[in-house]
Amino acid sequence: MVSLDEKITNKERREIVGNLITVLDLVPEKILNEIRERLESGEEMTPISLKKIAGLSDQKLESMTLLLDNKKVSRETLLLSLDVAMTILKRTEKERESIDLSWTGPIQFSVEGRSTQSLVEEMIKNAKKSIVITGYSITEETGILELLESAMKRGVEVTMIVHMDDENKNIRILSKMWPSPPRPTIYSRERGKDDVYFKIHAKMIVVDSADLLVTSANLTYHGMSNNFEVGVRIRGNTARKAHMLVDELVKSKYLEEKTW
Repeated sequence: MVSLDEKITNKERREIVGNLITVLDLVPEKILNEIRERLESGEEMTPISLKKIAGLSDQKLESMTLLLDNKKVSRETLLLSLDVAMTILKRTEKERESIDLSWTGPIQFSVEGRSTQSLVEEMIKNAKKSIVITGYSITEETGILELLESAMKRGVEVTMIVHMDDENKNIRILSKMWPSPPRPTIYSRERGKDDVYFKIHAKMIVVDSADLLVTSANLTYHGMSNNFEVGVRIRGNTARKAHMLVDELVKSKYLEEKTW
């Protein structure tokens, strides 16, 4: 390989980047690390050695050969390119979000997706640190309140943001479940003179700032079993943003803690 100051045209640069992207897509990380270590030690990587050492063949072998056999790229530049590309790939994979469909309905179909009830139960059972739930209406028949109680017993912090109607229906139901401390932390917002139609209508669950369900379903029997409801579960950075949103609403006093 030649020195670092060898002039490379824009076309050649694009070809190098293209070969690097193809290699990252096709060649497993373990093999890339092995090839990188051999390059760093000064070993020449030929098609024969690549096939023998890494077991590469077909398109994987061709793509790796094109990347390593570029006479205008020094060994140092190639090593640096591999390091940067692999670091970015790892970060991208870490931040990549998983998105799934959830739904409620009286009839089960073959469409891929999770029932709202089973998904909510799984999320609560898997919680390690925190659960944030926002809801418009709550009833006792779903078994979800019992799961939240179990989560609290194993040290999970439970925060609930609920709608407050004139009869305090949600608070009465929660008080029946938790007649004495420890209880979830409850937040709500009183209707003012200028927002008489205000409702806390959002329905979502955030677990450990990493697992988010946004759904049309209330935490009620009908919302979990009989209505037609649709939601989306997102695992990744969006869940962290949802938890941050709730924190900001509390910090700004838009939501206020309720004593009960």
